Amino acid sequence: MEPENLPCGKRASAATLYAFLDVPEALLSWNGDGDAPEVGCKLLKQFLQIGRQVYELNDVFDLAADDVSGEENEENEMCVICMFSPKDTTILPCRHMCTCYECAGQLRLGTNRCPICRTEIQRLIKL
Repeated sequence: MEPENLPCGKRASAATLYAFLDVPEALLSWNGDGDAPEVGCKLLKQFLQIGRQVYELNDVFDLAADDVSGEENEENEMCVICMFSPKDTTILPCRHMCTCYECAGQLRLGTNRCPICRTEIQRLIKL
């Protein structure tokens, strides 16, 4: 769709995605002969530029969790409040699953805001 054909006179902005990768040496030294070596790259950071604004994109869905060591992965499974109990409660409407049920209940009685994004808690779902 051409920019002048957009509804309500809105114009499309050009968007550019920048991804910074940690590429293994085996892939960098490949000269193009034969098949490329099967190696994985690790995504370090992503930035999205829309017009003159630049935004850093964060991994909110834990897509890079495969790169995390076992001990760090266990820490990521623990409640962000008490750091002891496993995460088992989803906060709505933001859908962050970052607390145990006990801490989520205390949050609801106290600040009533998600500890990740500060959105007002409307409902808690224990999984």
